[in-house]
Amino acid sequence: LAIDNQKFSLKKKKYGNKEFDLLFSGQFIDRKCPFFFAEVVYILSKLRTNLSVAVIGSGILEKQFLRKLKESEANISYSGFVDQEELPSIYSNAKILCMPTKEDCWGVVANEALASGCPVITTPYAGIANELIIDNETGYVLHLNSEEWVKKINLLLDNKELYNQMSINGIQLAKKYNYIDAANGIINSIKYSVNEN
Repeated sequence: LAIDNQKFSLKKKKYGNKEFDLLFSGQFIDRKCPFFFAEVVYILSKLRTNLSVAVIGSGILEKQFLRKLKESEANISYSGFVDQEELPSIYSNAKILCMPTKEDCWGVVANEALASGCPVITTPYAGIANELIIDNETGYVLHLNSEEWVKKINLLLDNKELYNQMSINGIQLAKKYNYIDAANGIINSIKYSVNEN
């Protein structure tokens, strides 16, 4: 549940210097809801001129997903599968990470986004919900309702003060999820288990 936070935070950019409004990062499979994301992009592109969207990842739904995205009026940038070393630059260049999901044990992409100063919108079905993604603090936790997602995305993109506060909150909270604390948690669990027996 941890990443190299510093690697991502060193690349963070100010709101006005970010190229992409939205980012989708993950597998193109049903439980990651790529078509829901495409629907959100479609609606937003009718409301916002020059909406820019970055998509990274791959999967069995790739062709259908990209075809759906192209139905929108958004500027779509698709990079396919991206090497780990390139991720900090991509996350820091996006304003909002959209992580719709029907089921996720955690969602490390959210760690990467927050450490880069990029708020996250996800669903209650992700392990990060209400632990790493705190509703109204580091992003939003929403059900798969496209109108709600569009409303919150517009709110964040239009309110720089709110956006900047969420960005700061996310960077601070992500710092708690690091390799040292994760390792200490394992060590403490082992010590507890040994002492109990």
